[in-house]
Amino acid sequence: LRNDLFTESYGFIIDYLAEILKELRKDDYSHICTRYFDLSDEITTRDRTAILKTFSGLCKIIYPHAECTKEEAKELFDFAIECRRRVKSQLVKMDETFQELEFSYISKDDGSETTIITLEEKQYPALSKSTTKLDEVTKEKVAILEQTEKQEKPAKQELLSGKHIVFHENEKGISYKRLFAPYLKGATEIIVQDPYIRHFYQVKNMMEFIQMVLLNKTEGDDVSIKLITSYDEEYKDENIDKLEDVKNSLDGSGIIFDYEFDQSMGFHARSIETDTGWKISIDRGLDIFQAYDFKNPFNLANTLQEERLSRGFEVTYLEVDSKKKLRALKI
Repeated sequence: LRNDLFTESYGFIIDYLAEILKELRKDDYSHICTRYFDLSDEITTRDRTAILKTFSGLCKIIYPHAECTKEEAKELFDFAIECRRRVKSQLVKMDETFQELEFSYISKDDGSETTIITLEEKQYPALSKSTTKLDEVTKEKVAILEQTEKQEKPAKQELLSGKHIVFHENEKGISYKRLFAPYLKGATEIIVQDPYIRHFYQVKNMMEFIQMVLLNKTEGDDVSIKLITSYDEEYKDENIDKLEDVKNSLDGSGIIFDYEFDQSMGFHARSIETDTGWKISIDRGLDIFQAYDFKNPFNLANTLQEERLSRGFEVTYLEVDSKKKLRALKI
């Protein structure tokens, strides 16, 4: 190793990592993604090269042994295409000689086509002025994110059972109201099952969910919300104290809050179920936001969920006969 390496003073291990990455500059890992996917013929040679080089660079860092599954390769491939699409979108805005392209690819094993759009286009479709056709799932997600405070709640027949929506890391514009409120309309009994309402921020999420229900219920109605969760033995008393604080704060509000603990090994699924027949399955439960500075009273994300960055999560809406199950859960 030379003494003039740029990693001088950063330590022995970093010097070796630098040498490894320098050696990998000679290699091309783009063959990994072309093994699984074919880019659209509409994509220009320059864009294609940029996508493949970006993928290759990411793969060298994350999978330097050049071995990854199709799903792992897809994650990096999607990210590389999104990066190039973002660059191309800016070029189109600056120079009218550039034409907007549809950044898509086909999976070799099943022939399915995937179109990539940026997070900004998903969050602000009206401002992006993109001509890319959105798939049905993305359209549904955009419809949820475009709901405003003044919009009327969707009618019952507009709430489709079986709808499944995937949200990715770092999305904005998401809130409990936009995700859940239309499906909780008219409910007088709500069961929330989430085994991880333990730490302060998780109990805070539960309180924000309750606030959403309170603000959207019909004035004068009482709504019962029951939380089924679990606890760490070491912090059981602390967990109970937090939930009791939530319960006591709701006296006279029209929200009747209660909770119980389920310590069984098989308790993993997270869901929200109502006496009106809706079940919302959400793989991360209420913990759908990335960490933010909730101690700072001037942090916008503190009061507006839409300003928080999301974690990756999935939501499924199902219409079921819940009344019988709700009665069983209450016993």
